Amino acid sequence: MKTPVFIAKMALILMAVIYPLNALGLPNLTPYQPAGWSDKIVVSTTTGTTTDSPSFTTSDSLYLDWAVINNGDAGTGSTFYSALYVDGGFKTFWTVGALNAGSSAMVTDYALGSLTAGTHTLTITNDWIGMITESTKADNGY
Repeated sequence: MKTPVFIAKMALILMAVIYPLNALGLPNLTPYQPAGWSDKIVVSTTTGTTTDSPSFTTSDSLYLDWAVINNGDAGTGSTFYSALYVDGGFKTFWTVGALNAGSSAMVTDYALGSLTAGTHTLTITNDWIGMITESTKADNGY
């Protein structure tokens, strides 16, 4: 005779086979380039634009725009945090409200300040502390 615990375990195994976790739908947070933007991360020398400035000087005040989309099959269900790194070093973070599937959020005209002469890398990492269970974490940064 099968015990109720055995039957419950078998039911869970059967459900996992019939309805794998990814089939149930999960969110997926990824950097996003809205229509009209020059890239997923935009750096400019003026506010009110979503197009990269062609060049910068060390005396320029720089402004950052970025966006995130939930291109998964389910909403995030809660807020999450997106972080900015400059040359691999943590700069700041933002709290992003819960996103339904297909929804996006953006930050425009963040005052980045100036940068020293040379090449720099700016990275946005969405859900940087891993609060949201997603279909993949591999595409959270740009």
